[in-house]
Amino acid sequence: MAKVTVVKEDDVLQATANAIRTKKGVSTTYKPSEMAAAISSISGSIQAGNMILTNKDTTYDVSTYATALVEDANLTPENIKRGVTILGVTGTKPVETSTATATVA
Repeated sequence: MAKVTVVKEDDVLQATANAIRTKKGVSTTYKPSEMAAAISSISGSIQAGNMILTNKDTTYDVSTYATALVEDANLTPENIKRGVTILGVTGTKPVETSTATATVA
């Protein structure tokens, strides 16, 4: 049996308005017809590889917070097919080949 989740439109609109207010740092009340413009007015940009968020008169450089490190002990060259690079690790594992003969009647 399929599970159906019903979300009231009012809940979605309220959550959207709350998110706009949080991002803009305001307490403005929004009508649904005003939300698209309010979302478009939220500024942000990427400069020189760093994420810069601007909220009203304050600019935040979040590049030091937006870093992820991916590590996997099995991510070694000998576990990756030769010629394939994953997360900067280039594989050295030989590509297995086989031959077969087929007879067509």
